[in-house]
Amino acid sequence: MDAPPPASERWVETSREPVFRAFGRGLDQVGYLLPDGTEATFYISVARPTVSIVALTREQRVIMVEQYRPGPGDLLRELPGGFIDENETPSTAAERELLEETGYRGTVELHATCYLDAYSSARKYCFTATDCVLASAPSDLDPEVTRVVLVTIDDLRRALREGRMTDVDSGLLGLQHLGLL
Repeated sequence: MDAPPPASERWVETSREPVFRAFGRGLDQVGYLLPDGTEATFYISVARPTVSIVALTREQRVIMVEQYRPGPGDLLRELPGGFIDENETPSTAAERELLEETGYRGTVELHATCYLDAYSSARKYCFTATDCVLASAPSDLDPEVTRVVLVTIDDLRRALREGRMTDVDSGLLGLQHLGLL
């Protein structure tokens, strides 16, 4: 990858005002001075960093959770994941989220990070978890999770292609990392 642009081509942040904050997410109005001297205002999504996990059992089944997702307005099969808590590492968060949402434990490995989108400052940490075994019942602390489902790798590929889930980036990167694309 090329070096970052020189300072003369970078935008300079001149102001930042929170518009709202709720449920670990928010929106900021941010002013910038552009390299040509003009000023511009953008609305930037802010959130705590998140983890998303492509988790496989020893039998090569993908562990997913059915959850109602308010954005799409539908019940979706999703990869386990969630916010990284304060003073928690991404790896610890991935292990915690996998156990809380599904009851499974496995060998967790970070394989990629990405921004949520071009108008967000939040980072997503993409993990795989292999050799997963059921260790306990899923936690009742997460009211979003309806049930845990085990699907085939082909089922996950199909859901990713058809846009029937969020975290498509994490799913594709996880399958690629595991040599399963």
